[in-house]
Amino acid sequence: MEPIIDRRGRRVNNALTKNRSIWIATGVIVALGVLFIVVALGRTNRQRAMTVDQADPGQPASGVTSALGIQPVVCPPRPLDHLRESFPEGWAPAAVDVALEQLAAETMERWVYPMRAGRQVQCSGDGARTEVGVSPDSSIVWVIAVVGRTTVRLPPTYSPSGL
Repeated sequence: MEPIIDRRGRRVNNALTKNRSIWIATGVIVALGVLFIVVALGRTNRQRAMTVDQADPGQPASGVTSALGIQPVVCPPRPLDHLRESFPEGWAPAAVDVALEQLAAETMERWVYPMRAGRQVQCSGDGARTEVGVSPDSSIVWVIAVVGRTTVRLPPTYSPSGL
């Protein structure tokens, strides 16, 4: 007589290796999980972009804090190199360099907001975050809704041909 454990183990092994429906169900669960993560991250970025889109250069920077409901981490104005890839299309590398120098000269501090309340964000940290360049009179110099994923919003005087 064969031990019960061996028969049960063999039945489980056969069910896992020979039953296609288990592999299909596993694949569907994994695909739904990945889809859920992609949708959740995209929704957060879209919501943040819609909120920050109402903040224009020249407006009081405190409006961003009010709209987001999160206190920023106040950071030094330099460096701004992380904004390089967020410039609108059509900007030559030389124009981006000049614009970054001018933005750094006009920016007294950077206000960095985490994507969710309660999360920690650092001045030089990587990852998704909102940043606002603040002038000495506490107005917005530039704003980017999600660093690395959205385009930086610049003052109207900035253009690729005007710099």
